[in-house]
Amino acid sequence: MGFRDNLQHLRRTRNMTQEQLAMLVGVSRQSVTKWEAERAYPEMDKLMKLCDIFGCSLDDLVKGDLTDTSPAPTEVVASGPASDICGYDAHMRSRARSVALAIFVLCLGGVGGILTSHYIPGEGPTAVALFAGAFLGLAILIPTGLNYSEFKRAHPFIEDFYTPEDRRLGTSLLARLLIIGIGIIFIGVAGAAFLDSATTDATGELAGAWVIGFGGLGASVMAYAGIMQSRFNIAAYNNSKDADADPDDFKLTGRAKKLVDAICIIIMLIASVVAMFLLYFGPGGLNDYFWLAWVVGGILCAIVSIIFSVLPESK
Repeated sequence: MGFRDNLQHLRRTRNMTQEQLAMLVGVSRQSVTKWEAERAYPEMDKLMKLCDIFGCSLDDLVKGDLTDTSPAPTEVVASGPASDICGYDAHMRSRARSVALAIFVLCLGGVGGILTSHYIPGEGPTAVALFAGAFLGLAILIPTGLNYSEFKRAHPFIEDFYTPEDRRLGTSLLARLLIIGIGIIFIGVAGAAFLDSATTDATGELAGAWVIGFGGLGASVMAYAGIMQSRFNIAAYNNSKDADADPDDFKLTGRAKKLVDAICIIIMLIASVVAMFLLYFGPGGLNDYFWLAWVVGGILCAIVSIIFSVLPESK
């Protein structure tokens, strides 16, 4: 007996599928298939994980004969629909909340900078407010990115456990949050235009803070919606170049990416034309807000990217 026979026996007696074992070890299903067909051999860290999973020694797994052993009842993996054994959904929900909060905190720093520049003399308080917003935002965003990288390193392959009902509810949530986010942004723009109609400097400063504050809140809601929807794209999550992965195991969706890039280029060109028109020919005080055309263009590009991520992948 050898490694292949031991692995097949241990997996089957525990009612494990190749996908389930692959997730526990942190490789692709194709890697487990290659191991059991003796077309490839796991690295040492993967062998140690297998020993932990099956409760055996490295020598017994590689050189011994484990086909006569029976698993303990607690070691049996129940058959049936796939389940989130790695905590993927909870991790992605936490990531969505953290990213949304970081964006909002960064924008609050801008709001604080505008308000302190008008109500508190000197440049020091303004710099402190801007720095505080940037520091707190990055203090949330950087650990979030590191945690995601660590989670992906520990679990490079996830079995798709989402049901059609989960996806339907997710798409419904995405639509609602996008509408809410866009509505919040337009409330900010409308409120700023109303405040700017006054003649005092105070309301002018408040208009700028209003736009950034509501714009940041709307962007946070949309970022949360995008990440919550992207968690359903397990294929994209699994699309990593692991050492054990077969290059043919993954198919890149380059056509969709090129189409999104082309649409976004057109949107930003139109936004630039609108911005220049508002700057030089805008009626009333609209020329002061010519830059909002690029903000709206960026939001539209984000919406286009989210929509294409929801659509079925073209084969």
